[in-house]
Amino acid sequence: MSLVAISTVHARVFYGGGSPTSETLRHVWSKPISNKIESLAANRLIVEILHISKRSENWDGFGSAQPIATAVTNAVNAASSFVQQVSLAGLEWSHPFIGSNEVGEISFEWWCGDKKLTIYIGSDEINFVSSWGHNIDSHMDAGQMATDDFLKQWRWLKQLHN
Repeated sequence: MSLVAISTVHARVFYGGGSPTSETLRHVWSKPISNKIESLAANRLIVEILHISKRSENWDGFGSAQPIATAVTNAVNAASSFVQQVSLAGLEWSHPFIGSNEVGEISFEWWCGDKKLTIYIGSDEINFVSSWGHNIDSHMDAGQMATDDFLKQWRWLKQLHN
């Protein structure tokens, strides 16, 4: 899919279907600069997710599944939520590495010093893995996560409290 086609699809997702009208654009661009930066960060994530969504079966030569359509939709929704949570908390956003795994989930991955946070977004749930050393028994945590709980993981990654 060409970048123009991806941008068109993204515009439909971002603007709620169809092409944006001048009124919609005026509404979006009349917001404060922090909202524009938030939108740009979310848009960048969404474009990368849509690009990854085009992978076919066995995309890596090792039998990995193509990204699951509902996982892609969930990742697009989560991307906007994650950026918004960080923005509303007044924190700095860092763009993740975005990928897909062998079962078709979409993954977001960040590194900060010795810390690593990976979020796996599937059809039915979101899981996280956080690690801060080499020992998987004492330097790793993992579990399910609600979309609204992302800020807790972000604060841990960035060593912030409250």
